[in-house]
Amino acid sequence: MNAEQWAKTLTQQYGPFLKGKDLMTHLGFTSVGSFARARKKGLLEVPVFDLEGRRGPFAFTEHVAQWLASLSEKAAAKGGEESAEEREEAL
Repeated sequence: MNAEQWAKTLTQQYGPFLKGKDLMTHLGFTSVGSFARARKKGLLEVPVFDLEGRRGPFAFTEHVAQWLASLSEKAAAKGGEESAEEREEAL
């Protein structure tokens, strides 16, 4: 899928923001702890932020869609995909 297709699909399901567990899952994390460590170290591939008075974290759906599309392009160029476990091990 390209970025436009990802954005359309994700926006229909989640609206303009992804948050919490949905955000963590779409970024490929299988545990809250690994997501929190990556965020603390500044290793997340999309801008993530908190909103005052709301439980977060949040990211713009469009940014997540662009990142997912870039992964698809990289995987196609390499001829394979990296697993979520391999991404977490890199942290």
